[in-house]
Amino acid sequence: MSGTNFEPTLQMQANYRCFVLELTRLSRRHGVAVKSLGGVVIARDAAEFAGLVYVGDISSGDLLPIWGELDVSL
Repeated sequence: MSGTNFEPTLQMQANYRCFVLELTRLSRRHGVAVKSLGGVVIARDAAEFAGLVYVGDISSGDLLPIWGELDVSL
C-alpha cells in the first residue's frame, strides 16, 4: 500500500524499521544495495506477501516484486 493519503499504523512503522535494518545486514553481507525512491509497498499484514518473489535483472539493476506469478522455492 502506498499513496499520498496513506497513513501507516504503528505496527507497519515498526515492521518497516525492522525491514530496513535487515536489508542493511543483507546489503553488507552480499555487497548489493537497493536504491529506491518512493517505490516501497507496505502491507497491513505480512501474510499478504506470502506469494511474493523478486525478479532481478543484473544488467539493468531492476528488482521487481511479483505476487504469486512465479513458482520459486526458498
